[in-house]
Amino acid sequence: MTHTNRLRLHLNHGHDFPKVLCWAVIMLSVLGESQGQKVKMFTMQRGLKTMSTDKVYLRYNFTEEVEPLMSFTFCYWMRCERFSTLVPHVSYAVSDAAPNMILLYHDGVQLSSFIYSKTQPHTWTRTFRLYPEIWYHLCHTVHDDDVDIHTVYWQGEASFMSLSKFTSGPVEGTPGLPLNGTLIIGQEQDLLARGFDKYQVLHGDYAQLNVWDRALNTSEVADLANCRTPGRGNIFNMDTANWEVFGDVQETLVDLQYFCRSEPFYDILPEERSFRPTQELCELLNTTMPVPQSHEDSTSILQELAPFLNVCSAGSTWKVWLGISDELQEGVYLNVNTGRPITFQDFFPPYPIGGKLNSCVILMEDGTWVDNKCQLQRCGACYFEREDFLYLRGLCFEEERRAHFRMSGYFAGRPVLRGYFSMSVIWDSSQNRWLLYDTDKNSTLATSESQDVAGYPLGVKTWIAAAPLCGTPVGSQLNLSFSSCSKEQYMCNSGSCISHEKRCNLRYDCNDGSDENDCGAVKTGSGYQQHVPPRGPNDTNLIVISTVNITRITHVDNIRMTIGVEFTMSLTWRDDRLTFRNLNPRMETTITKADLGLIWRPQYQISPLEGGQVSLLDDFAEVPSANRAIIPDFNIVNRELGYPGDSHDIITTERYTAVLTCDFDLYIYPFDIQVCSINVDMPREYDGSVEFSKECWRASFTGSEDLSQYKVKNIAIDPRSGKDKMTVNFELHRLQGVILLSTFVPSVMLLMVSWATLFIRMELLNVRAVMSLTALLVLYTLFTNLSRTMPNTSAIKLIDVWFFFIIMLIFLNIMVHIFIERIAYFLPNGLIHGTKFGNLAQIGLDKTTEKVISVIRFYFVPAAFFTFNIIFWALIFTY
Repeated sequence: MTHTNRLRLHLNHGHDFPKVLCWAVIMLSVLGESQGQKVKMFTMQRGLKTMSTDKVYLRYNFTEEVEPLMSFTFCYWMRCERFSTLVPHVSYAVSDAAPNMILLYHDGVQLSSFIYSKTQPHTWTRTFRLYPEIWYHLCHTVHDDDVDIHTVYWQGEASFMSLSKFTSGPVEGTPGLPLNGTLIIGQEQDLLARGFDKYQVLHGDYAQLNVWDRALNTSEVADLANCRTPGRGNIFNMDTANWEVFGDVQETLVDLQYFCRSEPFYDILPEERSFRPTQELCELLNTTMPVPQSHEDSTSILQELAPFLNVCSAGSTWKVWLGISDELQEGVYLNVNTGRPITFQDFFPPYPIGGKLNSCVILMEDGTWVDNKCQLQRCGACYFEREDFLYLRGLCFEEERRAHFRMSGYFAGRPVLRGYFSMSVIWDSSQNRWLLYDTDKNSTLATSESQDVAGYPLGVKTWIAAAPLCGTPVGSQLNLSFSSCSKEQYMCNSGSCISHEKRCNLRYDCNDGSDENDCGAVKTGSGYQQHVPPRGPNDTNLIVISTVNITRITHVDNIRMTIGVEFTMSLTWRDDRLTFRNLNPRMETTITKADLGLIWRPQYQISPLEGGQVSLLDDFAEVPSANRAIIPDFNIVNRELGYPGDSHDIITTERYTAVLTCDFDLYIYPFDIQVCSINVDMPREYDGSVEFSKECWRASFTGSEDLSQYKVKNIAIDPRSGKDKMTVNFELHRLQGVILLSTFVPSVMLLMVSWATLFIRMELLNVRAVMSLTALLVLYTLFTNLSRTMPNTSAIKLIDVWFFFIIMLIFLNIMVHIFIERIAYFLPNGLIHGTKFGNLAQIGLDKTTEKVISVIRFYFVPAAFFTFNIIFWALIFTY
């Protein structure tokens, strides 16, 4: 709790103002005392080319014979220049059998503790991330109670204004800390005062180790962590202890506030560039251009610039670009990193001059500012936080933290990219190349391929192995990349970062356009065999979901009994041997033809075809979703997401035009319904390995249902379809309107014309006969024309029966006209013909003929016609 917060707390609890004032005076006096106090800081194994050794450490031997401590506190400050496999904080051993009586350490990610020679699992419950060159204050307390409690306090990061109780839990092991052991700082003991490992050392600074015989409370720890008191452990105090020093350990006196002081960090880019390239380079380095908030900030930049005064614009007082510009609006100076107006200005009169040309700000040698052209060539500076870092990818690190690099210091006149562990990237001025250097091995691992005296090894670059590296021999090429891109981002070749969603979206989002390179969606493994179908889940048969969509019926040929159709065949399956990439989470991702040629695709045959008439119009494939993204290993340069094949459907769609045969049933023409089909058959070789999904297959018709002579209805999967065959049935309902008007109505009208001749007077035989005969000829012609439009089959159709019946009626009608008098003659009333009563006989014959005609025209023809129609239409509607 800070002094301000504590004061506010007392006020809220109603303390009197005099008491509060006294408390404030006391705290200010304590703070003033702390600011003047000097404490010891010990530095071990620092330096860009300082190799790890087990010979550098501090040792203190406890010799007091006292009762073991049941409660105690260890507090200390530490700062790492770089990390090792294990970074020891405190190593206290009492014997060879108990070398880890107290062992406090971290591996860069997890904080670990041994207390009473037992590991304390509760310290692993939280991630403990340390960053190089940051002071950290830690306190470990053990409180003696019914159950001993171990509490870790980690005071935070750069602000040092609030206290974090990092973790807490019951203590494992037998209570009691004896004070007859050996305390080592800088190494980890595997045996009493020995058994060191040079890869388990401290590289950095250490101070203010204090040990108490009680558990400090939160307020006491807060005072230590916020540099309000130096702390004086009643059991051990680092400043007063008589240490044994081994190796190169430097001791320095510093102010207590040194550990809590927050200072800006800058790195100089000693190559002259214009404003925009400098800004871009700082961004690629995961830094920003400096924007001073005070004259002291400008002075800090100049202090960093001091070694380069004769390099950066020698002879000129205009030295370094600042991240300030009024390019967007004249006179309104913005922080180019945030886009917000600056709150502090330190221009040297008569600057700023202003104008469209003078839009960028330069730091002068005396710490003041001037504005000038953005195209001017000047050195750059980058501001960074200690938590900012770059990723080195392309090697074979076992831990991601080993791939972290940050700007730190200079070598051969150029900045160093310093790894969190033993690697660094340094400049070799003799070769004009960058070197990947391993401090612990004291050797160069790789050199940059290109000579770039002005550039930096950012983005994807080609390196030459100078030593065996990750399985590659000396002299081989390997791609390495430096960038700040996290696992949630895609890295452009230049080193800039974009979101994965912008990868392969047909727009250039990377400034070098590399986000639109190599946009294939399919990645096959080395053992992939294209001719072998994948297996289903749990080694079952592969299930293929089939969908047939008829988009258009182009023609129906009644004579040849064929149908022209356009349809699409879609197949859906999964291939667990594939890995997809560059998938779009918001829409379907198209698989290119080149990728399609690499993977297995289901084969099938289409039938029934007339003469094999089928043409593939178009085909494409797509992946409809993007889920369960696999983030690539942190060592992989290509930062594309992977998507497992067993979680993503592949949908291929092929559009065909085909001429199908169909067995027309014309028995009830023109009231017929033709059922036609498209058969899709699996090849025989798929038996026992690939099958259609009977639960998910689908059929549809999306074209116009109304054709010139038919209406399309009832698209469905034939229930007799099986696992290796899918049959899609569709019905063609003939449109009867035109046919009724062109066949039935004319035939009935011709029959009525013939029937009407029965009403013409008997003596007009020529009229009656000619009209009936003409009707018969016209009807026959109509029947012949209709027959030409229908298949030439031997099967009898009801339309044939219809015409046959009408023709027979008209034929009988003609026969009646011709033979009516002979028929009447043989009837009973006609037997008087030729007697002496000739005239009377003739009259009787005429009457008989008239009666016969009447019976035929009023009874026989209508009765025959209606009886036939009843039978005919009953057959039609019951078929």
